[in-house]
Amino acid sequence: HLLAKSHWATSRELLRSEFLRKNSLPRKSALAASLRVGALALPTLVKVAGVLQGKAGALPFSPADRLPVEIELPRELLSCHSIITCPVSREQCTRDNPPMLLPCGHVISHFSLSKLSRGCRTARFKCPYCPAETTTSLCRQVFTG
Repeated sequence: HLLAKSHWATSRELLRSEFLRKNSLPRKSALAASLRVGALALPTLVKVAGVLQGKAGALPFSPADRLPVEIELPRELLSCHSIITCPVSREQCTRDNPPMLLPCGHVISHFSLSKLSRGCRTARFKCPYCPAETTTSLCRQVFTG
């Protein structure tokens, strides 16, 4: 029967999934994503801390410092941040200047992206942080929470 509750639940989940996919939104909450990032980063950080502590006798970084290593994250965890500052322009991203995810995984502001691509969606340009080349049409907006 078309009005059965099981059909409504399936339809609701399909609609939700499609909405999230079309808008490049994460399937899970920001809190769940934060917990997953911590769980993924912890083994690497413990290993690095052990190596650095053995060499120097004390940790050369504090929790307020930047991480001494880059942590690789799955793509689905790269689309939800609360506040993003563009590393190129050093300005906070806003609704008028949203953060944009490059295919290589780096995030810059829309204004910086426009400058790099000279306003052309198909012009190739190099990521300012790695050797990857891309076009504006391949970049996606990061939605902030």
